[in-house]
Amino acid sequence: MAYAKIVSHQPNGDACYVTLDIDEDPSKELAVSTLKDLE
Repeated sequence: MAYAKIVSHQPNGDACYVTLDIDEDPSKELAVSTLKDLE
C-alpha cells in the first residue's frame, strides 16, 4: 500500500491535510496527483 498526503490551502489561510491509502497502481497515483493539481 502507498500513502500520499495532500495539502489543500483554503481561502481562509488554513491548510487541510488528507492522508490517502491507495494501491500500488500508477493510474490511481496519477488520479491523486490530478486531484491535487485541481485544488
